[in-house]
Amino acid sequence: MKKNLKIAQVHDLPSDLDAKTVYVLSPKNFSQAYYDERTDRNIGWITKEEQELLHKSVVGIAGCGGMGGLIAATLLRLGVGEIRIADIEVFDRSNLNRQFAATQGSIGKSKAFETAKMLRAIVEDTTLIVYPQGITEETIESFTLGCDVICDEIEFWALGARVLLHQKARELGISIFNCNTVGFGTRLFLFKSTGMTMEKLLGFTYEEAKETEHALRTKIAKPALVKRAMDSVIKGLIPEAPEYSPNENRYSAILGRLFNEGKASIIATNPPMASGFLCDHILFYLLRQSKMKRQITEIPEIPGYLFLDAAKMEARQVFLKSTEHRNNPKIIIGLAKSEIEKREAEVFVNRKYLELFKTLPPTAQYYFVAKHNEEIIGTLSLDFCLETDQIWLEKIYQFDHATAPLPVLRDKIAQYGRWITAMSGISGISEGLLYSATVYAEKHGRLYGWCEQKDKSYRVAKRLGIIFYPVPNAKLLLENMPPETQVYYSTPPPMKLFMASLPQARKALEPRVRVLMECGQVSFVD
Repeated sequence: MKKNLKIAQVHDLPSDLDAKTVYVLSPKNFSQAYYDERTDRNIGWITKEEQELLHKSVVGIAGCGGMGGLIAATLLRLGVGEIRIADIEVFDRSNLNRQFAATQGSIGKSKAFETAKMLRAIVEDTTLIVYPQGITEETIESFTLGCDVICDEIEFWALGARVLLHQKARELGISIFNCNTVGFGTRLFLFKSTGMTMEKLLGFTYEEAKETEHALRTKIAKPALVKRAMDSVIKGLIPEAPEYSPNENRYSAILGRLFNEGKASIIATNPPMASGFLCDHILFYLLRQSKMKRQITEIPEIPGYLFLDAAKMEARQVFLKSTEHRNNPKIIIGLAKSEIEKREAEVFVNRKYLELFKTLPPTAQYYFVAKHNEEIIGTLSLDFCLETDQIWLEKIYQFDHATAPLPVLRDKIAQYGRWITAMSGISGISEGLLYSATVYAEKHGRLYGWCEQKDKSYRVAKRLGIIFYPVPNAKLLLENMPPETQVYYSTPPPMKLFMASLPQARKALEPRVRVLMECGQVSFVD
């Protein structure tokens, strides 16, 4: 414990609060009879002996926002004997839609202090320790030491505080629950002291996380650093993103808001469900040594988790393989088939489009992905059209079908798009993606491919032996695009519209793909 940490032992918070002081609110007029009466309705689902175990328990809650305050209130009502809360932030108006202690009167005030006041108004027979400084190098030992379990509900971008909390808890042998609220669902992670670490999950050392958090707080972070921080948290803690309106691709709009405005969309109805789900599992964890044996679903090992979604009525265990010791040089290429795989591909594509176009693309029918050590490093999409449909490119280009270099037969057309490679210095990505998508299109009766490319991509295709035929006099319709996209399309070199013969492309790629497979650099999955 840091010697310079100011700690005040009190029964009530004073009127002249000091944001640099830790306040220990001791039980006020504790009565066993009163405690027994107020927790009486717990008995039945738990025993009186278990209630006493809860009374002797200590839980730390890092973060008093959308879930942290609700968790603290629930555990207080449950009868947990000591609750520690930490948060450095103040309430703002956007918190009013969901946060436990956010009221008209608490705007601009400390989340930790205002949460403590509301908790104290519920009951006064619990020890409540308040850390308005949040999780820092000065408070970390005091906050963690003696806890039976800790809840990590730290702000999305506070990477330094999060990694610091996990490091200290691991050192002390304390498990940490992390639970989020995304859409109408949640993911519940349990970090044990002997399991995969938060650092490994996010890909940040403590020093990197600390520097990144400082840059984000002071708004000096460069776009690449902001993207890395957000990508790491999304990939690690939201590995499967929900989509409730697939025809409108709402999750892409939510991602756009997160990356462009720095604001996470959180619906007011979800934190109570997610925090209740977490509190149940905290209860089970605190009673794990009880003589009462229960049939409790095990939380998978990190990076796995429990998943619950109220809108989709889904509840399941998600088992994922650890990436900690992987070093497989092979590139794995194939069609994204499951909903999780499709969402991963969409998230990857959307991030890249936000960088390039400052906007989001329409959702594709099919995504082909290249993975290296189970991480997406490249994508290519396919869209088929029906006889009466326009392909997407026809909406932003004007051209004469009669002069097109190949027949415009809608039931024979496949549109290539979202051709992205995110790892330089590794061959096999582009040819593998193009080959996989082309073979798939041919199997479904498609003979002609459409695409738009800048000169660089055109040169890549030429290098691979694929003939891209320019569409004569294709006029780009800038007025059919958002202003942000117009900027990208107006930047030299210009985009051009092409057609390709799928059988020719496949034949050109086959020898190269065969060599890549024989040397073990690329493999394909059905």
